[in-house]
Amino acid sequence: VYKRQIMETSMEGIFTINPVGKLTFVNRRATELLGYTAEEMLGRSLFDFMDDESAARGRENLEKRKQGIKEHVDYRYLRRDGGIVWSITSLNPIFDYEGKFTGVLGMLIDISDRKVEEHLNRSLNIIANAISSTLDFDTILGKVINEAGKALDVEAASIILHEGGHWVVKSTYGPEELNLKMGQVYLAEQLPLVARVVGSRNIEVSKQPCADETDIWVNGRYEPGQYLLAPLIVRDELIGVIGFYSRCPYPMFDEHRIDFARKLSVSLSLATENVRLYQSESLQRALFQAIFDNAPMGIAVLDGGDLRVK
Repeated sequence: VYKRQIMETSMEGIFTINPVGKLTFVNRRATELLGYTAEEMLGRSLFDFMDDESAARGRENLEKRKQGIKEHVDYRYLRRDGGIVWSITSLNPIFDYEGKFTGVLGMLIDISDRKVEEHLNRSLNIIANAISSTLDFDTILGKVINEAGKALDVEAASIILHEGGHWVVKSTYGPEELNLKMGQVYLAEQLPLVARVVGSRNIEVSKQPCADETDIWVNGRYEPGQYLLAPLIVRDELIGVIGFYSRCPYPMFDEHRIDFARKLSVSLSLATENVRLYQSESLQRALFQAIFDNAPMGIAVLDGGDLRVK
């Protein structure tokens, strides 16, 4: 009874499985992590609560326990609401007094926050490298939205820029039916969520899944889901918005993902400014070259330390 009380009050998830992997005990913390009741978990295979890759490794690793091998393994568990729990799982084989293998004692340490942060930081590094590899603005936008969409695991994403008093969709990620139309021009009143970002000049997010009567505007109609939008600001001018849309049934946009969007917004804003400066400089050089080539009389110009004479 004393040992059971310790396991039930532990801050880590604790479970036991029989030799074929079926759960014979789960403590309160384990049920909280996965969102099930103990009754719903007992008797089921532990691997039913893992994603496919972790379940495959788990079945293979069960053979190690039969050999008496202890191990700490990173597994991805599936919550009842569809969420993912990353856990360091400590696995200890159990043998009876006759040395017969009777199961495994496991302990779950939730490392989801660390794993999500590592994943998003890797994506930010990939995006930074992509931005620094070119000065072609369309290429930059395409690489950014594709990597960001994959990093956040959303259904759709888009980059919308403010041009000539209108909003223009410059780059998209995800299926057309869930996205704004590429190249489409919109009035401000057609994009109510963008208007919120314009008003606040800050990130706008729905942290909870919306009801069926959601006001999320997707490709000309209203769709249930969650959103995360970040402003693109260059020299105090709001030039655009990068937005993400998800149909995920559980709260999707936590503080890690909001911070990712904030950093992404800064990187893309700086990239936009650099491209503008490059384009401006290129235009000035082209204009100067045209003037120099068509000058009707002799002209001498000091260009970067070199004397050019015509």
